[in-house]
Amino acid sequence: MVFQVCGQRPVAEVVAELAAKLKLGVETRPPQEQIAAAKGWLAQRRTLLVLDDIWEDDVMKELVLGPPVSLLCTSRRRSLLPWISLVNSLEVKSFSRDEAESIFRIYLGDETTEKHRDALLGFAKRVERLPIAVVVGADMLRRELDPVPEAVRGLRLERLRNEVHDVAALLRRAINARSEGERRLLYVMAICSPEGFWFPLTLQIAGLNEADGRDARNRLVNASLLRILDRDRQRFQIHGLLREELRSLAPLGELQAAHAEALEGLFRGWEERWRECRECLPEVIPALQHLRDKNESNRAAWLSYWGFATGKRIGELEIALRILQQEEALWLELGDKDSLQRSYGNQALILQDWGRLEEAFELLKKQEALCLELGNRSSLAYCYWSWGLLAREQHDRNTEREKLTAALDIFSELNMPRERDAVRAELEKTTADRAN
Repeated sequence: MVFQVCGQRPVAEVVAELAAKLKLGVETRPPQEQIAAAKGWLAQRRTLLVLDDIWEDDVMKELVLGPPVSLLCTSRRRSLLPWISLVNSLEVKSFSRDEAESIFRIYLGDETTEKHRDALLGFAKRVERLPIAVVVGADMLRRELDPVPEAVRGLRLERLRNEVHDVAALLRRAINARSEGERRLLYVMAICSPEGFWFPLTLQIAGLNEADGRDARNRLVNASLLRILDRDRQRFQIHGLLREELRSLAPLGELQAAHAEALEGLFRGWEERWRECRECLPEVIPALQHLRDKNESNRAAWLSYWGFATGKRIGELEIALRILQQEEALWLELGDKDSLQRSYGNQALILQDWGRLEEAFELLKKQEALCLELGNRSSLAYCYWSWGLLAREQHDRNTEREKLTAALDIFSELNMPRERDAVRAELEKTTADRAN
């Protein structure tokens, strides 16, 4: 068996290294003579030739030899046609849960793996079960003397290296090997939502035109640096470890500011552009964190409202709730009680839709307390309106009528006829239901 690393290098350099490994004594000869010598040596023997990490077509042209040589290739390219057909190709993906566990058993033994199974599989999940990261991590844990849970917590990207592999350095080399436009696109992707992003948004932030951006995207997919989540919706994702390394290299402040600004421009017209906003809802959360860090509370409030309103309108309630929870943390930090009470009320509406009535009830109590403290009568009326409808679902007729009546009185006092009439209709329905 002959193992040869190729990488993004000219064929002459790869074959010169191969000839030296075979000790053919042709190191000082011209490249074509070295190639001929290596091919001649291989052709005389039954050999398994492993070409690792192929990028260049010239390597395949020169070293696809046929019998008696068997060939095994690895590549991040999606296809090596016409030399290796798709029938004879296998896509290597992340380890399964069982495969990751088997690696820990090999390195740490059955007893240790059983005892600390949750912590070990938690680490594997954190690195998205990337095979090289799991193996290096397991090897490092084998050498550690600290308790396993403590050692697992210390396995950060910058420490994932042993005598054979340095995971962070491998990722860094892969990033630096890309063109300037591709790196720019990767840096933008690293500040987007970890769960996946909409390609047109990253294109806008990166400042690439559509043709160049699509070419860069395709090359990144072919290099296995970018995953396709949904081709039709143009949703993609990068690996968590790659994201971590990119964020250590990218101009984060500049890109996060551009990211937040692009989202504001999009969500400002959310009622007309809701389809595009739908694709970018998860992006609101990292943008809110950036605006929070920069003390841009007014911008954060508007973006949060637009994101929540979009999610609520189109039924994306899970992400709408997460946006509100991010917003809640901002208002708690700033001590903005009026904004906080609105967030509680909106969260309660979503929880009520899901049937999580007790949680919704607790949030409405918090909203009521803040409204009373602030003297905010209109928000208090909305709180009582929601509370009354919640009590209806709990079959608490007395509380339902009490809260709806309180809401009706406040809306009448504040001369809010649309809300007053809507609550009055709910009260009439309550009376009719009780009569029935």
